[in-house]
Amino acid sequence: MCDLVFSLQEFLKLVPGIAIFPLSFYLAWKKIGTSVSCSVGYNSSRVSANQFKNIVLANNKDKPITIFEIQAVIGNDISFSVDKFDPPIILKSLETISISAKPYSSLYIGEQQWEPDPLSREKLDIYLSTPAGIVKCKNASHPDTNALQKLSHFTRAAKITKKFNDVVYSSEKVAYAITYKSGTTVKTAIIDASGFICGDWEYQYNHVQPEHMGSIEGIKEFLKLSKADVFFTIYGVDRLE
Repeated sequence: MCDLVFSLQEFLKLVPGIAIFPLSFYLAWKKIGTSVSCSVGYNSSRVSANQFKNIVLANNKDKPITIFEIQAVIGNDISFSVDKFDPPIILKSLETISISAKPYSSLYIGEQQWEPDPLSREKLDIYLSTPAGIVKCKNASHPDTNALQKLSHFTRAAKITKKFNDVVYSSEKVAYAITYKSGTTVKTAIIDASGFICGDWEYQYNHVQPEHMGSIEGIKEFLKLSKADVFFTIYGVDRLE
């Protein structure tokens, strides 16, 4: 009987440790390795390339992650930089953040323009460039040279960004820019290849007829006929290339 009581007492001493062990193991596991979940929003534009936006990153580990660049790989074939950060961003322990990627004009593979298709069923993977190397994100709907080499077997899409008065545009989608003054504010409107006036345009007439699309003088004639030059001070019309 004494041996039984002694054994029971010893067991009860061990119970707290046994109960705490799973929690301790879980907390330790949360600090080991790197695990990030990612979801990506998509944006279509009339004046620049289709591109990703609102990248949501969730740190699944209880330790911070330093991120230099977000890269995408589509269809296990084409890779491109979604956004770079200088200084790098810090994804804190167990934190979830949303990142608005900087816009760009177009993507090129060699001399051929390419852009991601929002309706495509091709596989999309998101990678993070970190000091420890390339990290592949889970649930995916200024790195050093060695880190970039890990993606070197993918076909690389080069990013080109064109701006006019801080408006990002694609030469393949737009034709002209109108710089004008509304009240005390100088604004820029963009005329796309089909003649639709988009961007920061406040006038009721927002489409240029085909007969006026052939030249800058034709656009100025449209502004005169529509009396836009009466309501606004027109500073200039520029052809976007």
